Amino acid sequence: VGWFAGISRIGYATSLDGKDFGFRNPAPVLYPKPIPGDCCNRDRKSRGKCAHFCEYSNRTGLLHHRESKEVTSMTHYDGEGGCEDPRVVQDAEGTYWMTYTSYDGHIARLSIASSKDLMNWEKHGLAFRYYPDTWSKAGSIVSTYYPDGRVVATRIGPSKQYYMFWGEGTIKLATSDDLKIWTPMGKWDDTTNRWGGGVLAPRPGSWDSDLVEPGPPALLRGDKILLIYNSKNLGRGGDSRFPQGTYTAGQAIFSSSSPSTLLLRTDEPFLIPDQPYEMKGQINNVVFLQGLGFLHGTWFLYYGTADSLIGVATAPGELDGDSPS
Repeated sequence: VGWFAGISRIGYATSLDGKDFGFRNPAPVLYPKPIPGDCCNRDRKSRGKCAHFCEYSNRTGLLHHRESKEVTSMTHYDGEGGCEDPRVVQDAEGTYWMTYTSYDGHIARLSIASSKDLMNWEKHGLAFRYYPDTWSKAGSIVSTYYPDGRVVATRIGPSKQYYMFWGEGTIKLATSDDLKIWTPMGKWDDTTNRWGGGVLAPRPGSWDSDLVEPGPPALLRGDKILLIYNSKNLGRGGDSRFPQGTYTAGQAIFSSSSPSTLLLRTDEPFLIPDQPYEMKGQINNVVFLQGLGFLHGTWFLYYGTADSLIGVATAPGELDGDSPS
């Protein structure tokens, strides 16, 4: 148990049908993991002494020892809040890339990790390396979904880069050449205003009136991008059908040739908390979408319920195109 009454860790489970998960790894696969000689160990952090021993490098996105310059761990950013909200895609070579939130109890920071097997992960530091103290989370990388179940990050736009929707408050965009180092687009770096700028904003009087936040990896289909997003309702000035703080889900369509261009947005939420395990839990009235997969003609949508359990919703569907060779 950490200083903030719990440390988030990311686990690993498998299923043959997408619904029943028979295997659940007994240990987490990504978590705050101190290393011997860490310049920002728990004792130093509790006494506010990390800055005396560590310095941040925007080259690596990690902390380094001031004297030895050796790379230290992500403990300063991952703990004591933990690692949470993972979204995973593959690249063309089959490497898995995860965007996740590093939370130290004060600032949420979008971070990057990679793996060859989903079990052993290498942390690559902060996604936005030149702005280590900017609140950032929820990285949804634009990807192609294939019939064999793969979700592959895809270069798009005039510059043929990777694009990622991100943010909590308003949804913003970022680009990358390597899936490791990301550059935010437009007005985004006002750390006191998470609702500034962006390509998708909350709507007054609506179910998405308080904030919006990306969901699963965005789906590339032809000349359009489908972004499933999470939203929070205001008590006063929101949608009176839902209690204050209710999280529901919407969808938005953007142009793949100009990913900042919004083409269409749903007027109504397509997933709401209406089951007992969605309406009551650690945080009541929450469905929070993070995973999407396609297999055997069925879409599988994975989401958190009341910040307590993991649920899945399914729908029949089709995919255009064949898998790449």
